[in-house]
Amino acid sequence: MRITVAMATYNGEKYIREQLDSILGGEVCPDEIVVSDDASTDGTYEILEEYRDAFEGEGFDSDDYSDANTHGKHVEFRLIRNSENLGFSANFKRAIDAATGDIIFLSDQDDVWEPDKIKVMTRLMEKRQAIKVLGCSFTIMDRDGRTAEDYALLPEADIEEGRKNYPALFEKPRSGWSNNNLYHKKVSEKSLTEITPTEIMFHNICQGACMAFRGNIRKEIIRSLSEEIPHDWQIALIGAGMNGFYFYNKSLVKYRIHPDNAVGLGLDGDELSGEYRLKEGRDALRVVRMYMAYMNRTHSLTGWNGDQAENTEAASDVQVIASWPDRDAFEKADAFLEKYIDAMEKKDKRKLLMLSFNPLFAKLKMVRGRVGDFIYAFKRQNDE
Repeated sequence: MRITVAMATYNGEKYIREQLDSILGGEVCPDEIVVSDDASTDGTYEILEEYRDAFEGEGFDSDDYSDANTHGKHVEFRLIRNSENLGFSANFKRAIDAATGDIIFLSDQDDVWEPDKIKVMTRLMEKRQAIKVLGCSFTIMDRDGRTAEDYALLPEADIEEGRKNYPALFEKPRSGWSNNNLYHKKVSEKSLTEITPTEIMFHNICQGACMAFRGNIRKEIIRSLSEEIPHDWQIALIGAGMNGFYFYNKSLVKYRIHPDNAVGLGLDGDELSGEYRLKEGRDALRVVRMYMAYMNRTHSLTGWNGDQAENTEAASDVQVIASWPDRDAFEKADAFLEKYIDAMEKKDKRKLLMLSFNPLFAKLKMVRGRVGDFIYAFKRQNDE
């Protein structure tokens, strides 16, 4: 079983060594690490070259890198350097496209992997062939590597400072939710749960840093990825569409939050701005339509964007779409999100009130979010 880690980097010199050492020092070491660097202007690429050069010939010298122990295993380092900045999703796509493993792990540049991450997730995928995409849970840490447990041992002034700077780190588990409140369902510790497409059509439950997928779906992922939607959300939906997206409820990653995160937990900004209020709805609509297009393509006799499939005689000149599970639910979600976005853009209080009786509104936003939408609509209309 060949294991690849696909990593995207950009100006990550501060944390990249710690991330790489945690991967290389695990109980099971990858066969290949592919890194796509998005035209970094700091020392990130030079650090990557340093690691790559250490692996050429004799392999890794753990005397120079005390945190890493590859158990005598040779690890291939493959580096890609973009001539210009492509952006987060496109950069990850390049790393994934170059990966050759039977199982491909995604990695950020600033986290820390638990020593048993690769071992645990690989064994689960070996035992359960139905798993196409596997996600795990995570523990939040601040820019200095401190978790909530670490903060509990600090003076009260430091704890209050931490609450101010890293609210996600101190957020309490909500009743009936899991995975640091990303998964709106309660699952037991160390349980393996299949995730359905409808569970993630409005919200992703798992970051890319916690994901692994089978190499035999890599081409489908590359073919389907859109830069308008977070790559991890799309990968989760592709796996779910194959009845193969599973979540393992054990923390196997220390996920670092800091001001330089390319993406992160929560959204900074004015909570009463239209951009803030509409972001969840617009993101969800893009995801819903991406998934519907993906499922229509994979259940059709014609190819992507209407290109004719090889069996043109069977397809004739008509695109034949077969039925697929949850189609009705996604069509209803599409219609709801269109109406929601229109009501919010027009600050239409009456239309928003009518939509509040639709159960999909509660799936899109919690009570606080729905109340915030009404305040936004009332306030903006009065201001005008």
